[in-house]
Amino acid sequence: MKLLLENWREYIKEEDEFQPPTQEAVDADIDEYLKKLSLTRDDVDISEDTIIDSSEIASLAKQARGLGNIQDDIVTKIGVEGIKKPVIIDKGTAERIVDGKHRFIAAEKHKLKLPVVYISAKEKA
Repeated sequence: MKLLLENWREYIKEEDEFQPPTQEAVDADIDEYLKKLSLTRDDVDISEDTIIDSSEIASLAKQARGLGNIQDDIVTKIGVEGIKKPVIIDKGTAERIVDGKHRFIAAEKHKLKLPVVYISAKEKA
């Protein structure tokens, strides 16, 4: 039963790759991630950027593949339609993919610029 639930959660997450590319959707993903860590937006710095360096994109795509359950049809669709919703990376002790594994791979495969939102712990005063 637990495996079935995990598979369903993964399916829902994959479908989220196609949620509207709105700021509200990005904010919801960030809030959900922070809630899992028992953090709030007051605890972190959030910044946006675009990654264009192909070696950096390749490194992140490799990490994304390591997360498993990659669906080629989703990668292809993103490659055709373009990346409209930023990926999310936690810049903690290691850059950790929070959201957007198919977008990372599509960016590498189709040579696309990768919009990204970085989350990092605030510097302690």
